[in-house]
Amino acid sequence: MEYRQGHYLALQKAAINGDWDKAREIIERDPNAVRTHITPTLQTALAIAISSGSAGRNRFVRNLLENMTPQDVVDLVDNHGGTALFEAVVVGNMEGARMLVHKNPNLPNKSAKYGYTPLHFAAMCGFREMVLYLMELTREDILFGNDYAGAVLLCLLTRSEMY
Repeated sequence: MEYRQGHYLALQKAAINGDWDKAREIIERDPNAVRTHITPTLQTALAIAISSGSAGRNRFVRNLLENMTPQDVVDLVDNHGGTALFEAVVVGNMEGARMLVHKNPNLPNKSAKYGYTPLHFAAMCGFREMVLYLMELTREDILFGNDYAGAVLLCLLTRSEMY
């Protein structure tokens, strides 16, 4: 998969800083920028923004999602097969996670490499509120569809003392 970091460096900086005005200028000139991998690890502006620590990150994400389709949020994955929901999960961005799931309710069921779901990552990171939210949304056949996903989840929940 190709990425165009140099070409989209300004978009990457805007996503990190939550600068929607700058991002909007770029997207107006190049509407496909919202679907472009802009880092060597194949992250998009959405993944970068949702995991940034900037005060304007969720405003940025909300505006970016208005320029994307529900399928975009499922199809755009990084080099580990993770969607932007994985990024929201590992930093505990509940508002961002809810926006993504609102855009595509099937997103929690999208596994990354090795069959791990966003729920697995929430358990690994110890974010109880995120775990409870994703437990309601993740289909059982996704969690228990292979020999180890359910067992791994149980171990992660136990290690994070969520019992």
